[in-house]
Amino acid sequence: MRFLHIADAHLDTSFTGRTEAVRKRLREAARTAFRRAVDVAIREEVHALLVAGDLFDGDRLSFQTERFLLEQVARLGDNDITVIYATGNHDPGSLDRGPTRLPWPANVKVASDATPRRFLVTDRSGASVGHVSAVGHVTSEVTDDLSRRLPRPRGDLPEVALLHTQARPSLGASNHGPYAPSDLTYLRHAGFDYWALGHVHVRQRLCEDPPIWYPGSPQGKTHADTGERGGLLVDLSDRQAPSVAFRPLAAVRWDTVEVARLDDV
Repeated sequence: MRFLHIADAHLDTSFTGRTEAVRKRLREAARTAFRRAVDVAIREEVHALLVAGDLFDGDRLSFQTERFLLEQVARLGDNDITVIYATGNHDPGSLDRGPTRLPWPANVKVASDATPRRFLVTDRSGASVGHVSAVGHVTSEVTDDLSRRLPRPRGDLPEVALLHTQARPSLGASNHGPYAPSDLTYLRHAGFDYWALGHVHVRQRLCEDPPIWYPGSPQGKTHADTGERGGLLVDLSDRQAPSVAFRPLAAVRWDTVEVARLDDV
């Protein structure tokens, strides 16, 4: 199974306190990063795009962004790519306008509450290539350890866990709320071939065997989000030798002259 793992796109962030020109530029950058993720998924011929929460920044999703999202996931559907999306604390399933209210096409599967869901992933011929088990946030302040709700993997195909969580320990966790906290020791021994995490915006590998990753945010939100931003291309075709490769997606770098000049607009 091959997939692209992203998280924390935070579409339609308000960027309060900045000029309208800067807000517009940064909102466009977030959409561009997501579009690039779709481009990579199609180009790399993945079986699935996994979104580990906080696809939206809140309940103020604009019509423009709604239309944009539906157009992009439809592109993936046209290429027989499944989208599996687990909600986070910024885009919980209870939002009046959000993940459970959009008219998603059939290729989009959403885990929007604490009920675990297990999705079969297939290739273009319809052959089974793996499973993704996902659990989501139903409210903005989930404090339970959602990782322990996922059933133990079973079968001979690759098994992936998808979750928005503050894993302990992880670099940068102190900069985020302790929502759905999980324990790294438990994740390591839960039996999954890969943990696709979201919530912490710093790209990092928490464990090599099995691979447990935060991809970081595809587009930085603040000056603290420095360095390259993007997603992770994962190949579990050989379960004994998984491959994880970074793919840059960001349209704007916060640690460049370009962003420094934005503040002067």
